[in-house]
Amino acid sequence: MSRSFEINILHGEAFRPRDLGFEFGARRKGPSLIRLENMGARNYRFRPIVGREDCFATPEWMSLDEARAWLDAYCVEQGEYGDMVRHRA
Repeated sequence: MSRSFEINILHGEAFRPRDLGFEFGARRKGPSLIRLENMGARNYRFRPIVGREDCFATPEWMSLDEARAWLDAYCVEQGEYGDMVRHRA
C-alpha cells in the first residue's frame, strides 16, 4: 500500500479485518497518530514491534490511549521505526 495514500485508504475502510499493521517512525509521529485515532475509533487494541524484531515490544495489547502514550514517548534511541499491529477481539 502506498504510504502517501495509506491514511486516506484507512479513513474510507469499509471492512474490518481482525488484524492489520502500519509502520511508525520515531522522527515522524504525526501520520502514525492519525492512523491510531482512526483505528482506535473502531475498538481495536494495539501492540508495537520495534525495528526488525520478531516479538512485541509490550507485554499486553494496549487501548487507544495507552498506544497513543506509548507512541508519544517513543524516541529514536529506541529504534528508528517499527510496526504497530492492531487487533480486533
